[in-house]
Amino acid sequence: GLRLKKDSVLDPLKSYRIARNAPPAARGFSSSRALWRDSVALFEFASDETGSAPENLKTLSQLAANGTVSRQTPFVCRATGLLTAAGQARNIALWRCERLPIPAEYLVCEEAVERLRIAIRLAEDVGSALYKARDLFVWQMRIKPAEQRSMDEILRDKEFAKATATKGNTRNKALDGVPMTEPYWWQLDEEFPPMMVRLAPDEEGKALQAWRAALQQAAQSAFRQTIAGITQSGRVIRAAARTEQWLDLQLNRILAID
Repeated sequence: GLRLKKDSVLDPLKSYRIARNAPPAARGFSSSRALWRDSVALFEFASDETGSAPENLKTLSQLAANGTVSRQTPFVCRATGLLTAAGQARNIALWRCERLPIPAEYLVCEEAVERLRIAIRLAEDVGSALYKARDLFVWQMRIKPAEQRSMDEILRDKEFAKATATKGNTRNKALDGVPMTEPYWWQLDEEFPPMMVRLAPDEEGKALQAWRAALQQAAQSAFRQTIAGITQSGRVIRAAARTEQWLDLQLNRILAID
């Protein structure tokens, strides 16, 4: 979002990022991220160093804490906004309206917010593993069978690191032509809101465990769906089998699945 002057009056309906030696920056929409992936920021009521929650949710938190409003009341957050093209304030690139359920536990219980933070972090970690799996798959398709190496050797290869860099201009654009992570996030965009409701009172961990299984299924489904849409050949089948085995190991590690 746009940064403000240090002495600017903050909009009470917005969430802000706070950084040292920099003015606050309003959190905004992204064309590649749904609201739920940043939803923890809505409940950072006690944070003054890294972010600021919207004042309306802070007030609602106080009302729930002192019993003015019932903790059994289900709330809904509606976020509306637009995104302009870089450097072009008049060019609207995105307009969005999103809704999230807000169980009262998130307003008054830090443990509930921590469970939410863990659930989102797991989704992001799995997404990163799937992103890396896509790069490994495409890279292996380009290698002749006689030149194949182990996954560890590929990951340590300087040319692979250079071609798959997410920053700078060395990234091989062909890698992004295989949309493997998009189906994963699309599936979670539908599954997260109801899970967010179940997670709030989940002191026994059953909802979080179900979420781990959902993440595993979503990642595996996205991988297989992407592979199925590619013209099959010996190289594709070989690269897919090796990469899926690597991905399963990463999912087991991230999600602590036996």
